[in-house]
Amino acid sequence: MSLVRTVSLCPRLVRMVKVQTMRCCLQMYRQSPPMLHQDLSSPQGSWLQTRSYAKKGKKDKGGGKGKGGSVRKISLTAEDMDGILDITAVDAEMQHALDDLKQQYIHQLSLRTSPGVFDNLMVSTTDGRFPLIQLGQIVQKSPQLLIINLAASSQHLPAAKKAIEQSGMNVNPTQDGTTLIVPLPKVTTEHRESLAKNAKTLCNKLKDRLRDIHAKHTKKVKANKEGHPEDLIRDVQDLVLETMRKYSGQAEDLLQAKQKDLLGK
Repeated sequence: MSLVRTVSLCPRLVRMVKVQTMRCCLQMYRQSPPMLHQDLSSPQGSWLQTRSYAKKGKKDKGGGKGKGGSVRKISLTAEDMDGILDITAVDAEMQHALDDLKQQYIHQLSLRTSPGVFDNLMVSTTDGRFPLIQLGQIVQKSPQLLIINLAASSQHLPAAKKAIEQSGMNVNPTQDGTTLIVPLPKVTTEHRESLAKNAKTLCNKLKDRLRDIHAKHTKKVKANKEGHPEDLIRDVQDLVLETMRKYSGQAEDLLQAKQKDLLGK
C-alpha cells in the first residue's frame, strides 16, 4: 500500500473509533442506576438531609443473632418522607426535651441550694406555666431557710408547693397560711445520695416525654401512609424510633455524669 493510500485511510479509521466509543458509552449509560442519570450540576437540597441508621437484622435459626449481629443500613431523604413526616421537627422536639433536662441538672441539682434557683422554677397552674418568681416573693431569712410569700397569688400555692417538691432539689416546703417555708439542706452524704436519686427520676421523666413524642409522630406516619409503599412507612417509623433511642442514650450519659459529680466519684 502506498504512503498516500495509508494517509487517506486515517480519517476514516478515526471516525470508526469515535462511533464505536459512543456506542459503548451509550450502552453503559443505559445499564447504570437511574440516580446517575441526574444532572450532577443541579441543586439537590434533599441530599443534605439524608438520615442513615442501623436496623437490627433477624435472628438466626438458633434463636440468637449472628456473629456481631446483622445490621441493615437504611437511608431516607427529606424527599423520601415528603407527605409522611417532617423528621427535622421530630429531632427538634426531642432535642428541646433533652435541653430541658440539662437545665434541670444545672440549676436544680446542685449540692448547695441557692435562692436564685427558685426564681426560674416553672410552676404549672390552671392559667399556664409561670416562673415561681412571678407568683410570689422569695426571701432568704437565713443561710438554711427560705420564705416564699404567695399572698398575691394564693390560688397557685398548691401548684407552687408541688413544683418545689418535684424539682429534685431535695427540699421539703411546708405551708403557713399563704407562705411556703423551705429549709435548705446541708451538704451531707445523705443529701448527695438523694440528689443522685432525683437525677435518675428526672431522667426517667425525660424518657417518658421522649416516648410521648415518639408515639405522637408515629401516629402521624400511620395517618399519612395512604399512597406510600409499606416498606417506606415501616422505615420511617423505624427512623422515629431510632431518633428516640438516640436521645434516650444521650440522657443516660448525662445522668451518669451528673450522678458521678453529685456523689463525688
